[in-house]
Amino acid sequence: MGGPVTGPTPAAPVPPVSAPAKKGGAGKAFLFIFLFLLVAGVAVVLILGFAVGPKWFVGGGEGPEKTVEKFFQAMEKGDAKMLVSLIEPARLRRLNKQIEDYYDSVEDLFRDYFRETFPERDLKITGLEMKSEVKGDLATVTVVGGRATYTDAYGDWVEESVDDPEEVFSDTEFNLKKVDDTWYLMPEFE
Repeated sequence: MGGPVTGPTPAAPVPPVSAPAKKGGAGKAFLFIFLFLLVAGVAVVLILGFAVGPKWFVGGGEGPEKTVEKFFQAMEKGDAKMLVSLIEPARLRRLNKQIEDYYDSVEDLFRDYFRETFPERDLKITGLEMKSEVKGDLATVTVVGGRATYTDAYGDWVEESVDDPEEVFSDTEFNLKKVDDTWYLMPEFE
């Protein structure tokens, strides 16, 4: 009765696993600036889609203003995946190449942008008005009206409009390209 107790030996403690350090520095600042410009450009394209609406349906497909509208919906929802789906595939591949040293994907880049720029996830965009010019498979959609409200990264309440832009309406002109009956955003970046 007084012998040693036998049974399973306790497992050795497992050291905590820490996440790998993110790459940073000047490259990260460049990415945030680039992302801001890209998102602003896409925002403008989506706003224009809300303004024109059904008159841009061509051959059963959605028009360029609908793509701009989806851009702003993605911004409101903080939906990086949806935003990525709106970028013209060849441009998206180039963007992925440019950010590969800093992010695993463009989707990760957008998620980071949304988290930093709209931390409260309370962005609301209303009254979008757009005008469009279509030439074959290319289009330019210009946001001519709209309002956005949100809490910014500093915790301040922001009310912005196309006439007094900050984050959402910093770029009001979107270039689009039609590929296989779908309109995609053509953001400028280099």
